[in-house]
Amino acid sequence: MTTSPFIHSWAADAHSWLTASTSSIAAHVAPLVARARGYRAVTEREAKRFAREERVGNANSHRYQQMSARLRTDDLLVVPAFFAVAVADAARDGRPPMPSCLFGLTDAARYEMPPLFLAGNAVDLDCHPALPEHALTGTPILVVSGILTSDAILTAQLLHAGVHRHELEVTADETVHAARDRLRDLITEHVPRDDLVLVLTVPAGTNLSQTHVWDRFAEPSRPVIIGLESDRGDDWATWHARNTLRGTIGAAGMNPENLNAGPGAGVTDHTVLGDLLTVGWTQLRNDTTAAFPPQPMRPRTAMTIGTRLVADDGYSVEVLVEDPIDAYGRPGARRWETETRIGGRVVKTETYRAPTYLERETGILDPANEVGDNSRVTIEASWLSADGSPRVEYVTGPLKVLNYPPNRWDADGHATFSKALGLLQHPEWPPVKHGREWLSAVKANDAASCTQATRWTAMGWVPTPGTDVCSYISGQTVITHRPVDAARVLSGVTEDRLNGASHFTLPEADSAPFSDTWTARVREDMDSLIEHYIDLAPWTDKGTAGTVLAAGLRSSNPLPTTVVLYAQGPSGTGKSWTASHIMGFHQARKTWTGKHLPGNLTDTLTATELALAHAPIWVLDDLAPSASPQESTRQQAAAGDIIRNVHNQTAKRRSSYDLKAQQTFTPQALLIVTAENPATVASVRDRTLVLNFDVGSLNSPAVDAMDEFRDKNLAAPRLLVAAVQMMQRRASELGWAGLVAELEVARTEAKVAVRRRTATLKLGDKSPERHVEMTADLLLGLVPLRQLAERVGHTRMLELLAPGTPGSFVDGVISVGTQSLAEMAEQSPGAIALESIISVFRQGKAHLELEDTPGDKPLPNGSDAANRALGWSADANGKLRPLGIRIGILTRRRKGGPNDLVYIDHNAAFEVLKSTFRDTFPHGSTARGTLGQLGSEGYWYPGINVTSWNIKLRPGKTDRGIPLTLQTVLGEEMQQVEH
Repeated sequence: MTTSPFIHSWAADAHSWLTASTSSIAAHVAPLVARARGYRAVTEREAKRFAREERVGNANSHRYQQMSARLRTDDLLVVPAFFAVAVADAARDGRPPMPSCLFGLTDAARYEMPPLFLAGNAVDLDCHPALPEHALTGTPILVVSGILTSDAILTAQLLHAGVHRHELEVTADETVHAARDRLRDLITEHVPRDDLVLVLTVPAGTNLSQTHVWDRFAEPSRPVIIGLESDRGDDWATWHARNTLRGTIGAAGMNPENLNAGPGAGVTDHTVLGDLLTVGWTQLRNDTTAAFPPQPMRPRTAMTIGTRLVADDGYSVEVLVEDPIDAYGRPGARRWETETRIGGRVVKTETYRAPTYLERETGILDPANEVGDNSRVTIEASWLSADGSPRVEYVTGPLKVLNYPPNRWDADGHATFSKALGLLQHPEWPPVKHGREWLSAVKANDAASCTQATRWTAMGWVPTPGTDVCSYISGQTVITHRPVDAARVLSGVTEDRLNGASHFTLPEADSAPFSDTWTARVREDMDSLIEHYIDLAPWTDKGTAGTVLAAGLRSSNPLPTTVVLYAQGPSGTGKSWTASHIMGFHQARKTWTGKHLPGNLTDTLTATELALAHAPIWVLDDLAPSASPQESTRQQAAAGDIIRNVHNQTAKRRSSYDLKAQQTFTPQALLIVTAENPATVASVRDRTLVLNFDVGSLNSPAVDAMDEFRDKNLAAPRLLVAAVQMMQRRASELGWAGLVAELEVARTEAKVAVRRRTATLKLGDKSPERHVEMTADLLLGLVPLRQLAERVGHTRMLELLAPGTPGSFVDGVISVGTQSLAEMAEQSPGAIALESIISVFRQGKAHLELEDTPGDKPLPNGSDAANRALGWSADANGKLRPLGIRIGILTRRRKGGPNDLVYIDHNAAFEVLKSTFRDTFPHGSTARGTLGQLGSEGYWYPGINVTSWNIKLRPGKTDRGIPLTLQTVLGEEMQQVEH
């Protein structure tokens, strides 16, 4: 680095704590800057003690031997490096940063030796530990190769700002921490913010491709001046380092700029920084350019014979050969020969995965999940055809194809080729004799340009690299908060993963979010939606309109959903038509209709499982009676399993042939099921919000207008896009964690509103909490719309979204939830079991007997109708005889009391119920589990102590079974008994 008015040299005695030789190395660094970083000198005599203190290694280690060799020539200047991210965190938290590693320099070598690592740390982006917090944000960034260069530039900044030389000197007793505090104060007081440049160092060994380090300093359009130099004149390595760093900085959303060395200067001209500093920092900014120098000539002189490389034109692989020794004993000439007339490079690796629950909760991408069994690689193969025209084809497969030679890619690597005829027709494909060598050359070719990305296999909200504001994927649509993130968020839900995935694509925004044009369009779409959903009143039950709206917009809310809507009713009453309007929020053109919905009950269970894991919303259409009992049972069972999985957010686990766990697919979609009959299994009914349809459920005059609204207007999907943008704007204001916390508060408020309504229902012992949770979950779909209406100032929409307002969308959703709960309470497992017992008596499949006189009718003084209700029927002679099997007795509670206690043998009764009502009591049901609900729901005879099904009928006698009152079993016929 040349001397300039702003880069002064200090005499050796200025760095009084260093030796003479090490002081000369740090001559351009102000003593205060050096002391604040922690420069120190190590002599050969101190080597062992230094190695022990800093854990360099024992005397036999390579690192110690390397240090000793340097110390035999001269003293060692030890310069600590500090993680730039750690310095930034320390500046914010007010605690001193710790060194990440040490560099040793000698005057003879004049270049950095490999870092002497402290325990557990590595080389990474470095900056001076005394930088104040304001220097780390909002300032231009200059990237240099060496720490000495970085510290010399910091010295120049201070001198240029008017700091006097004597203020940059240190006393013998000034500690490192004291020097660091004093230097931080000088920077704060003297260097204007407009002139401040953050100097970052990328020491030897830094991974220039890592983007997460740069994300800490990423600000949109922040200029980053790349001033990497090479003192050894290696143009190729320096160019590659600059080019790699340019890509990394660009991927972080900042503007990479090249330090222009001027006409005729080489890529590695190491005088340019010093020359530019002579005219100050303003000129440094002016002498940068977005243009980067062309790729220099590849150095090949140091390569060994037999080395293979892709040719410069990229269309072949060459091998380095050497001619034999000539007759005069002179060595033969070296030259590159074409070995395979096919070149190539590894273009990219991609990981296909779904976002984790933690990533969606925090909005932060977890790098630990970025490489796995689902990673795929794309290899570009290039060659020249017979007429000399270039040909390119892409080979894609699992990451493991890079372990196999090309002749095994198809069989062992499961690779696919982008063209049916092309590379496979090439006479030299696949390279067999030197296949592995060909692959090595392809791997090494332009390796720095290989990109790594994540393709998300789940639509909806996904984390975005470099920001905690998540992006939203639907079909081929990717909605990001920052335009620069659009290229960094990739959808992995392709047609081969989900047939019809592109149907979920949303309309493209025609204006910038929150602009005047955008605001006017949102207001217009809200007007149109209110006109069709409220004014036209297409559903006679107003609660359906709110439910359709909340379900259609539910995926715009980042909180996960477990909602299952169960639309039940006769054929032709509007179930599928209503489902198509919910799906109408997820289309860019006419896609979904009553005859075209995403899924069907005829789909396999695995296909549905995958769809629920990939899509944000899904429909299982047409659960209808079947002519085949087996098919009807299969569909009912499949629908039940799917509903439970969605509600519980559980995935089906599988293992491979070698007993390894296979990938699971956790459902994330809001599910809509359409069926002609209600669900018969209680556990399924209890996990759904029911929409009842019947003749007259639709307002026929409004149907055609609603269809046109769905198919042509597209206001619904545009509002979904706007709602997503509203959530992203809110996250940018609160942070993603703040947004999630705000939405959780909205969930709690929704639960309170729903509980207020359910408190008016007569539920008996039935707990309303599951339906409260489901209803509040569905109401979350209206939260983004409400915030959007507040932002654009749409008064009527706000009125329709106000909790507690009769006729509002919110009131409609709560009505559907409470109605589902009320129906569930009426059709509780205990009530169904009791109705079934009464039914088998009246069907003549079971009967009761009087305990005192077995074989006689249970009600001697009762009417024939009352005895028939207990399973007895008159024969040809008019005598009452029992029908079916006996499943209980009629007895008295106390001696001398009336015969009003019905004692049911639960095992015998359950066998009759299973054979009579197969759909109601499916396989796997038990007598205890099913008939025990009678007790938990309050149907048992009052006052009887029940312990483990042991029933004390009277002192000294214990029976096992179910005690019911005679009135419970007879119902209306009880009046005849009393009479």
